[in-house]
Amino acid sequence: MRNTSFLPALLIILPLAATASGETIYEKHCAQCHSKGDVNVPQIGSVEQWKFRSGYGPKSLLYSVKNGHNIMPSHGDVLKDEDMSAAIDYIVSKSGGWAKK
Repeated sequence: MRNTSFLPALLIILPLAATASGETIYEKHCAQCHSKGDVNVPQIGSVEQWKFRSGYGPKSLLYSVKNGHNIMPSHGDVLKDEDMSAAIDYIVSKSGGWAKK
């Protein structure tokens, strides 16, 4: 007789593993530009540069990431909304958090 007691735990863990962490997504898709602090590219960790951007809220930032904004290319054809949101949350959390309105 097979031991299937691990199946319930596996069903919980697999969906979690399918979605990468915000940090992993940032490193793969965002760090190339946002870690440098180039002109017109807000640098991760800069409270000053992210304060007003985070004030627009998560939906607005997701729209910009998904569709592109100024020199940032769109990522909607490469990433799922959940992954883009995870990367946004990661960047904002490392840059002073969400601004209060």
